[in-house]
Amino acid sequence: MLKKICLLSGVILLTAISGCTTAVSSNEANTIPPVNTDSPGYQACYQLRSERIDGYAQVHVLLGLFAWGSEGFAEHSQLAPWPWGPSAEDFAQSAAVFNACQLHNADSLVGTRYWVVTTDYIIYKCVECKVSGFPAVMEKAIEKKPYIIGQKLFWCAEKPTVLH
Repeated sequence: MLKKICLLSGVILLTAISGCTTAVSSNEANTIPPVNTDSPGYQACYQLRSERIDGYAQVHVLLGLFAWGSEGFAEHSQLAPWPWGPSAEDFAQSAAVFNACQLHNADSLVGTRYWVVTTDYIIYKCVECKVSGFPAVMEKAIEKKPYIIGQKLFWCAEKPTVLH
């Protein structure tokens, strides 16, 4: 009986420390936000380049609290699915976007595709992420003007066309 208990506890211990690896690819996301027509302000104009660029990042997380491994993160990449904080995968994706933009002098990526490999050992997690996308460079910002169509007010940088 004692041998069975020792064997069972050994199997459980081995399973717990062996870790688990998952891979996610083709996670489509656009990092250029849609144009907001509900408020005044400025609209950014981007120049899109035709060649794809790549970026890579690796993030390590200890106890789910301490993260290291990247020198920067892309702001406003809108990757966090929940409001109280991004996951390690979101950190790695944001860091990969940051690295790609820094390396290729881009402001944002459009049509991004992520390849994420996660190795999880319960108390320690390693996330590797590669991103590929088209670089967008912000050329200028145009002030929005008010336009009234029907009974609704729109703030647009260009005069809207009305289709009948």
